[in-house]
Amino acid sequence: IVCKHCAGAEATDAEYGKVAKSWRGNLGLEKDVHFHWTIPTNVPAAKAIDVREAHFWDLRPASPALWTSLRYDVAKGNLGQVQVAIPDGIHVLGVNALVPTASDASATPTRLVIRNWNVVGKGPQRRLQVELAQPVTGVLILNLEMAPQNPLRAKQLLALPAPLQANSVTGLLGYRVD
Repeated sequence: IVCKHCAGAEATDAEYGKVAKSWRGNLGLEKDVHFHWTIPTNVPAAKAIDVREAHFWDLRPASPALWTSLRYDVAKGNLGQVQVAIPDGIHVLGVNALVPTASDASATPTRLVIRNWNVVGKGPQRRLQVELAQPVTGVLILNLEMAPQNPLRAKQLLALPAPLQANSVTGLLGYRVD
């Protein structure tokens, strides 16, 4: 149970994974009280998803950019939505999703329809949410095109996006300076 506009301390008697029987909170001078809670349900089996990451920073002053490709290998279940942590100061310009052709490794991958994508949250909590038109089983390749929101400084930490729903099993990083 969460009170959306609690003026002070709040507490519940529930332990993690158990049902709450009571809630206490300091409401202050609130006229309206709004609560939000979830109804316990059977938790579905965990999805076994591995991801391979490849990142490329173009550090040339005239056109700084970051491209990221994430290859998701879905061993169990399917993937209908993907979430990626986006570093503060990075603007997402474009997103596309592909599925490799199973019969011919040299064939061009099939482009998937993305129903919606947007960046939510602020600061270190920013994340890209990508909703696919249809869930994917097997392999999904997610390509991101990004750019820094401000000009790069001579000494700057070059943060990278990070997949949130999968186990990162390998990664590559490349960069161009001139």
